[in-house]
Amino acid sequence: MHTLHYVAVEADNKQQAFDKVVVSLSREDGYSPADWSDWHVVGGGRWSTNANKESENNLMGGYNDDPTDVLGFSEDKEKFQEAINGIAKWKAEAVNRAIKTIDTDRFISDLVDYASEGGRPSNHFDGNKLMNIYAIKEAANMLMGSWIPDSGFYDLEENIAEVTYLKERLDKPEQASLQYLVPVDFHF
Repeated sequence: MHTLHYVAVEADNKQQAFDKVVVSLSREDGYSPADWSDWHVVGGGRWSTNANKESENNLMGGYNDDPTDVLGFSEDKEKFQEAINGIAKWKAEAVNRAIKTIDTDRFISDLVDYASEGGRPSNHFDGNKLMNIYAIKEAANMLMGSWIPDSGFYDLEENIAEVTYLKERLDKPEQASLQYLVPVDFHF
């Protein structure tokens, strides 16, 4: 599956913002803050304005890194805020899906079974049980600000998948002009 995320960074210009995200997601030591993804395209990939256009600089349509769609707060406050509002909407939708999916009674029962088995998993693992546990794990990660496929956002400056700190930086004129959102198409 593919998912669009915006990565918030502080930089002097669009290219520097873009480069910071490319470097942070492709470190030589193999570490990636988006360890849930097996590959990505910085610049928005299938969601980029160049996704369906091949050119000399864009030989693979939307499947090569491209800084064109990086959003700078000082360059377009309205579009920047639109992206932040979209992130909030995505996160709310993800949590609402989790609410509909999670069976808390089953989870409590699974915990009781685990404890009564001396901390060993039961021999009975069915798909529904595993999906329930997975939904709870992802919801808990969302609440903790962990970067997961459904968060749609990551603040590279604060290493959290919440927009709180970005909004604080936008309230300070000297910092606001340095704020950028870099779109990234993640596959997972």
